[in-house]
Amino acid sequence: MARAEQSRGWSVLRKLGLATLLLVVASLAGCGLVERAVDRVLNSVRDSDVSTAEPDDGFADSLFVVDLHADSLLFNRGVEGASWFGEPLGHVDSERLVRGNVAVQVLSTVSQFSFPRARTVGGEQVTCVDEGDLNLIGLLTWLQDPFGTTGALTDLRARIEAQGQRLADYQTDSDRIATIRSAQDFEAFATAWRDRNAREVGAILAIEGLHFYPSQRSSLDRLWEHGFRMAALTHHFDNGLGGSSTGCEKTALTPAGQEALDKMAAMGWTLDLAHASGRTIDGALDRWDASARSTPPLVSHSGLQGMCEGPGLEPEERGRCKRLDARNLSEQEAHAVARRGGVIGVIYWGRLHGLTRDATAEETVAGIVRTFARLDESLSRYTVGGDLCTAGQTCLEGPAARYLAFGSDWDGAISSPFDASGLSALIAALRSARCGEGEARCLARGHPDGRRFSDDDVRAMAGWNACRVLLQSLPGGKTERDATGFCESLRRPA
Repeated sequence: MARAEQSRGWSVLRKLGLATLLLVVASLAGCGLVERAVDRVLNSVRDSDVSTAEPDDGFADSLFVVDLHADSLLFNRGVEGASWFGEPLGHVDSERLVRGNVAVQVLSTVSQFSFPRARTVGGEQVTCVDEGDLNLIGLLTWLQDPFGTTGALTDLRARIEAQGQRLADYQTDSDRIATIRSAQDFEAFATAWRDRNAREVGAILAIEGLHFYPSQRSSLDRLWEHGFRMAALTHHFDNGLGGSSTGCEKTALTPAGQEALDKMAAMGWTLDLAHASGRTIDGALDRWDASARSTPPLVSHSGLQGMCEGPGLEPEERGRCKRLDARNLSEQEAHAVARRGGVIGVIYWGRLHGLTRDATAEETVAGIVRTFARLDESLSRYTVGGDLCTAGQTCLEGPAARYLAFGSDWDGAISSPFDASGLSALIAALRSARCGEGEARCLARGHPDGRRFSDDDVRAMAGWNACRVLLQSLPGGKTERDATGFCESLRRPA
């Protein structure tokens, strides 16, 4: 009798164990489905033929393309890719990068993000993000790893490391990605790309906000050992290093920020000023100039302030647009980056180009080109012969297009007009851009048919400019002259 009861007891326990196991498996599967659903909603591609545009006369396929910002490692799929009911998720995976002829992709990691909300700051009502707001990346991390096996649930540095590990894991099983850690790595990869028609992508690991630094200073060394080479001080909120363009106080560079910059310069990090407040940009550039290893800075993904002044916005849209416009650079900030030899990556998110949420893919591409044109026009005033070129320190060398680059913000919770395979649409639009009526400075360049950008301008914006800055700023970097010469040799036969 006792044996029968014991047998029944074990049977019940086994059933309970099986039920528990099934519940856990179902829960984990559910978490994965939720994460993919979030990914699908956040990172959409506009439904348009523009995303499948064919290269015109082979020009797009001849370019050495560098994109300065994608957040693909934030999601479990990383650059391996995944699908949702037969459609590829998000904007980036290795196959689409190769199809789009992207040679080098900067892959950023995000440890903290919150939605902006209205609050009173200094007696005024503002919409901003605070460091103490609910961290949505923590919730996303829980969906991806409910048991917290990587430590990323609570540790921001571990979260960055775990996202970077997704690239390392994929690279182990694939020959489509080559991680770039030095100028020598970059040069070797780019030479192979040009001479052997290599069908792989060079990847550079970046960090979007060093929020962990004030309490975990040694973590910068650890992340360097894991292959990270580019970093921005801030993201959407003011932190212990400085202010954010969407922060509540938009503070200046702090003593901890100065210390972090000194360490970054000594180690060989590339400085990204995306999302920084104007005061932090000013302080960071001054501090970077004074460092022992002053290399060109960059802004990985942004636009130009004032895009909300154009036609097409209803009054209720204009207010939101102007709040978003704060994320863009002012003309003075753009010039400050350019006169140090840096580059500005133009984002593909239509809202930062003064467009409404329901703008079509074609309208968004036109908006991106319009921002390129306005940055070009603005910086042209500081080039030799421009009306703001009043002294040696303000004059820019060469055409203004020398300081512009691609900075998509793919997979960064944006709706893009095309995914990584569809860059030829933007290339064609840039080649088709014409000088406006009465734009004397633009027309004076004498490009055929009144074109705003020559083919070499487009080559430069698509990759040569970013190549130059990265070759100077990565460890073992080249001189500006040598970097320029090498980058301008990178092209495939059209």
